Amino acid sequence: MIPLQLSLKNFLSYRQAQLDFRELHAACVCGANGAGKSSLLEAIAWALWGEGRTSVDETIYAGADEARVDFMFTCDRQTYRVSRARRRNKDSQLEFQIQLESGRFRSLTAKIMKETQSRINQTLHLDYDTFINSAYLRQGHADEFMLQGAAKRKEVLGKLL
Repeated sequence: MIPLQLSLKNFLSYRQAQLDFRELHAACVCGANGAGKSSLLEAIAWALWGEGRTSVDETIYAGADEARVDFMFTCDRQTYRVSRARRRNKDSQLEFQIQLESGRFRSLTAKIMKETQSRINQTLHLDYDTFINSAYLRQGHADEFMLQGAAKRKEVLGKLL
């Protein structure tokens, strides 16, 4: 997966932010403690899997009613867009799209969110647990993989292969 664009609205510490990764070969996210560096990675994970370090309603910026994250990425030479939104004390909304040769996007969203999530996982060849135990070490959870039992570690490594 190669990130292309990330757009956040009322997500964790961000009222509104847009990042464009398309011209970058590599990126380094740096800043002072509490500046929101981890929130950017949490936004990607939340958009893709609807999970993160906090409860779903806690992802919504204080004083706002809804959080939304749009994430565009390439995987296996295809461009995709995932949009996830959550209104406080309501169900989340999830959209999954693929970019056509014309540049327009076609929906891959299923009627049931669980099926849409399964399509995202299949596209990425990755689920949330594998992601946080391999590609992304969440803040304060760097030892999480090592603390798991041998069977769970073997399962995660098996998914990577």
